[in-house]
Amino acid sequence: MKLYLSAGFLLLFSTLACTKQKQDDLVILTDTNGIVAPAVLFEYEYVNYAWNYQHNGWIIDSHGMIHSFRQPKDWKYADSAGFISASDMYHNLKQTDSVTGRIDSATLYNKIKLIKPASQGLITEKVNTANDAGSAKLCAFIYDKSKDRYKEVFLAVSGDFTSVNTSKEARELVEWLKHFGVLWIE
Repeated sequence: MKLYLSAGFLLLFSTLACTKQKQDDLVILTDTNGIVAPAVLFEYEYVNYAWNYQHNGWIIDSHGMIHSFRQPKDWKYADSAGFISASDMYHNLKQTDSVTGRIDSATLYNKIKLIKPASQGLITEKVNTANDAGSAKLCAFIYDKSKDRYKEVFLAVSGDFTSVNTSKEARELVEWLKHFGVLWIE
């Protein structure tokens, strides 16, 4: 078992970590090609105010860990321009209540490479597709080191309203992320 753990860490660091920056436990990895893997890479969030309030989802970190949350007490949201400070993101990560899975480093690395091209995609207009279904959103994040904040990369939303990022990279990420357990209305 020890050999497998050592091999896993060696693979993770050989593919991702050439330089490391640390802010408390917030680790940001940069590979030799300059691809930044922030502490938070992807997020699924479901919110519904109809009947009983629901707020749950998961965050995938740069180590491939899937951190789940249910009814967090003080969730921090990105601002209207889609930015969230690193400290607020770290605050959210600390509010997760369990680790429900892990993504292997090779797969994660290949998905990280899709985030920047996805950020260039066009976003469709929101279309009302349901009532009282809530909102299920998938997004990725790009870390801006100079401003110590994250930029949310919108991938898709379903529920009361539907909207998608039209880039092929965003579509690929959405199909991949839906396998980790999401409530999705199509």
